[in-house]
Amino acid sequence: MRIPELTDLAVVKFTCRCSSNTVLRSDGPEGLLVNEIGSYSGKRWINLEDGALTTQFEVEATGSWTLTIGSVDQMATKALSGKASGKGDNVIVLGGDATAVKITHSRGSSNFVVHAYSLETAEGGLLVNEIGGYSGVRPLTAPALVQVTADGNWTIAPA
Repeated sequence: MRIPELTDLAVVKFTCRCSSNTVLRSDGPEGLLVNEIGSYSGKRWINLEDGALTTQFEVEATGSWTLTIGSVDQMATKALSGKASGKGDNVIVLGGDATAVKITHSRGSSNFVVHAYSLETAEGGLLVNEIGGYSGVRPLTAPALVQVTADGNWTIAPA
């Protein structure tokens, strides 16, 4: 599926009421955005890297699905207090002035991944990459854009 030209960082929300393998790929550097068995609902960022723009998506799904694309302001979950929690994949604008955050993941058995980039310096990267439960304190300069990949419940709060 081709999409209108995107010129900046964006967020995609993908929802699928599916019964088998569900895959969402982009032709951007992010590549594989979703690979789940059964139903899925979550958000992922695209076009984070300068000069690397997504122009199309490929969906493999058995069932009805929707794909919504918008700016960070339109689509990201806002957590202006610097605290966020949820279940599953999400993209969050984390406010506040923290320099470190406590991150937890529970009731999940798959890969738990957290990436963060400072909105002021554009510096950041991988904070967590674990299987199953997790609890730890990681450096993060807020305000930040955070992407969580999780199959369980997660929290992020200033440490």
